Amino acid sequence: MTVAVFTHLDLTSLATSTYGIYQRLRVLLEGSQRLGDDLTVICGLRLAEGRTGAEVETQSRENLQTHWGIDARVVCVPFGPPLDGPWILQQFRAALLYRWSPILRGLSSPDARAALRRAADEATIIVAHRLPLMTSLLNAGPIRAPVFFDLDDIEPIALWRHARTNPSARARFFIRLSCAGITLAMWRAIRHARLTFVCSELDRARLAQRAAGRAVRVVPNSTSVNPQAGPVADAPVLLMVGVYSFRPNADGADYFIDEVWPRVKAAVPDAELWLAGAGVEHLRSYARRPEGVSFLGFVDDLNGVYARSRAVICPLRSGGGTRIKLLEAAGQRRPVVSTRVGAEGIGFQDGEDAFIVDDAASFAARCIQVLEDKPLAERLALNAYRRIERDYARGAVVDLLRALIQSEAPTPGARGSTAIVPGR
Repeated sequence: MTVAVFTHLDLTSLATSTYGIYQRLRVLLEGSQRLGDDLTVICGLRLAEGRTGAEVETQSRENLQTHWGIDARVVCVPFGPPLDGPWILQQFRAALLYRWSPILRGLSSPDARAALRRAADEATIIVAHRLPLMTSLLNAGPIRAPVFFDLDDIEPIALWRHARTNPSARARFFIRLSCAGITLAMWRAIRHARLTFVCSELDRARLAQRAAGRAVRVVPNSTSVNPQAGPVADAPVLLMVGVYSFRPNADGADYFIDEVWPRVKAAVPDAELWLAGAGVEHLRSYARRPEGVSFLGFVDDLNGVYARSRAVICPLRSGGGTRIKLLEAAGQRRPVVSTRVGAEGIGFQDGEDAFIVDDAASFAARCIQVLEDKPLAERLALNAYRRIERDYARGAVVDLLRALIQSEAPTPGARGSTAIVPGR
């Protein structure tokens, strides 16, 4: 059985690409690897200057083996050159028609379509990671193998929230305009998939309202719990983990520093805020260096950072899906203070597994509570740890994914006889 996983992610830097979208892909690859002895990963990506497709394939294959323990053949499908033309016309086209978005335009060249077509023809089972590659795959021609589509987040919801917090009026206009085209592309992808995977029951219910629930299954995000995690630290340290070039993380961090942190600092003068993760220079607050805030940047040993922190914050106001950073914090036995958007879909109960609040004053009050009341912090952390251990352990999620695909996959020696014809 040949399983092909299509993704737009670059696999040449897995040592530092530890954030949510890569952790989701890892689960897809581990589950796919258990289905058969022949795994192929098809990467659609833009090649940097001086880097050939063969070099990317070799480096990606070595990275998968070294960092994730996955043995796979890698096929690189380079993006074509961007289209020329007036900027405003390109923006309108990309917003109204998803196939004109930069990623899809890059994979619409004849060479890219032919490469996608060849990979699809060789596969017994296809797993498409997220909407860009699923759409590109459908555009490449009829598909005979069953396709399992990992939608992950409901992108129109994430985009609409993103528009709400974007400071640029022009950006807000184009983001909102693009939601219609992305929504149509999403429904097309769901219609042509054997099964579609989302990361929470909340997202499955949202899709079921549009009669898509029959073919949608929940494959939750996951994490590895740390059985050696010690008690919460005595030091009054709040920790936020994320990639700050990702707009929702940057907006959340700046919102916390501007609106919440002064209230926390006034009540707990020796409190510290640590921001761990790449891209801290994207934060508005980075240049002014607020008192008590440490911009750690990328951290090699996150276990050590968690061990020295009292609690983890997730002040996100936009985005979609479920936050792996919250699962990770709970797996490290650290209490969480989050917004409702940040905690949605996980099932944490406010006051039992985490503190979940939205306004700045309440957020600050909850942070102060966990900083000043260590037994409370320990109780929240233990409850969340037990929930993660029960519902979100990586091994169990990988087994679930494998079982879902296997339940709809062709029997050995048989191949799907009905082609998925785009536009049908």
